[in-house]
Amino acid sequence: MKIEGGVNSPGYGEGQSETFSKPLVQHGFERLLARTDEPTLFERWKQGSALEPLLQGASSAVQRDLLWQIHQQGGEQAKLVGSQLFQPVTDKLIAHFSGRQLPVVAAIDLPELRALMREFDPLPSRREKVLLNVMADLKKVATGDQTDLIYLDELARRELMTLIPLNGMVNNLMRHSHKLDLEA
Repeated sequence: MKIEGGVNSPGYGEGQSETFSKPLVQHGFERLLARTDEPTLFERWKQGSALEPLLQGASSAVQRDLLWQIHQQGGEQAKLVGSQLFQPVTDKLIAHFSGRQLPVVAAIDLPELRALMREFDPLPSRREKVLLNVMADLKKVATGDQTDLIYLDELARRELMTLIPLNGMVNNLMRHSHKLDLEA
């Protein structure tokens, strides 16, 4: 059996090294160096720029990262930013999981919850903070007869039962390892 496009096929290797010529690579490198000179959104915010204009021109991922950086600073501004970070997630989770009854079916519901949470943030440590905040909001709103909120509370609690130990192990590895072997 002959496989087309192998090493011995005509045209293989011809011009392949020419696609990434030195001037093109050098130009890309210079572009990356030029980028580091301008201040990041977080640095511009720390210098006193208003938050809303900074968020308007940025992508959703950049907006989320800026909001998390501000939230980690603490203080009054962190509380305001926290509502921007947590309220959309809480609203989406309540809308998605309202109307469901206990018991929680972990094999079905947890992957749905994880997928929804990844839409808002891919980092497990941030998802942990968001879920803790969602549970706190649910406790404030719950009046006792709202079974849909009890369902979401139980689902968030089960997800936190895996996220908290996972984040603890990662944190422990990063803080107490002298030589990290990230290639293994």
